[in-house]
Amino acid sequence: MTIKFLELKHRSHKELISKTASDLSLPEEMVSDLVEAYWKAFKIEMRTFKYPRLKIINLGDFHISPRGLAKNIKVLTSWKESSNVPKTFGRMVRYQEGQEKLKLLLELSKKLEEEDKKFQLKLKKRYGEQYNKNLEKQR
Repeated sequence: MTIKFLELKHRSHKELISKTASDLSLPEEMVSDLVEAYWKAFKIEMRTFKYPRLKIINLGDFHISPRGLAKNIKVLTSWKESSNVPKTFGRMVRYQEGQEKLKLLLELSKKLEEEDKKFQLKLKKRYGEQYNKNLEKQR
């Protein structure tokens, strides 16, 4: 069974769920729960920075911007260097969350670098030694 992608007209959330439920002959509550579970899992994956790129069929590719990543790492490292270990519980929680986020971002930057190296090797295999990352230097 194939589900046709709805036309690109603005529709409300309820309209989409009711149309999908009627097309699949399922209760609206079940479809609504399915959609909520799907988006909840997507949001968790985006927040955890487990993967530098996420591909969702019929929606697109979501990827981490290297510039934004570098900017966030720079901000968090300067914050870490300038701040002392807090003495209150509330500040300690925020301090630990910041350190965990910095650790995740550093791991993610390593993954992005590895992917970039793999991509460069793939291009060199395809085009040989004539390929150069910076095309202006070739001239």
